[in-house]
Amino acid sequence: IYNKVVLMPVTTDEMGKPTISIKILNPKEGKYSVQLIKVDEKGKKITDYDADFTVNGNKKTTSNGVINVENGAKISQISQIFEYNVEETRAPAGFDKLDGKIILNLISKEDKDKLTIDSENSTLTFKGRNVTKSNQDGVFDESQSVAWYFDNSGNFPAIKIYIKNTKKIFDLALRKNIETVTSSNGDKTQYKIRNPNLNSTSNLVWY
Repeated sequence: IYNKVVLMPVTTDEMGKPTISIKILNPKEGKYSVQLIKVDEKGKKITDYDADFTVNGNKKTTSNGVINVENGAKISQISQIFEYNVEETRAPAGFDKLDGKIILNLISKEDKDKLTIDSENSTLTFKGRNVTKSNQDGVFDESQSVAWYFDNSGNFPAIKIYIKNTKKIFDLALRKNIETVTSSNGDKTQYKIRNPNLNSTSNLVWY
């Protein structure tokens, strides 16, 4: 129940009898959350199609583009370490799968009257290379496949990991048979494809 017992100064009464007192301190606790967020090349959340991951060997699937790996996970001591090994096993439909392992290492610290995650000493690596934390939520360099951000706006810190997928492209043989773009609304583009073996065309939606 308790994690600190403090011996108080010895006092004496009027008769000179010593009194030894101890003070029992309640332990400090804290919480944190971890989210995986799927985005496209423009940083837009991918919500139309789900994706699969393994997190420390356990299968997880996105819901509305997000996996809540932890939500209010307990921190019980200083310098406590939490490690998460993340790999994408199935990309959203129409996107290429992100290859490579993401490793998140979190370490706790004392912050006034509670425990929290030490944002300065926690790390994230992708394919063995360190990834610098983003200064703004959801904003990262276009060349990055993985980004992360510490969100301290809630009751406890939320570590958000953004994982980017790129749209699949047609192979060269198929691209040679594209006749025209029939429609485009920014998210979906429809092409008219000529079948070289048949004297006909068909429509293909490219996500």
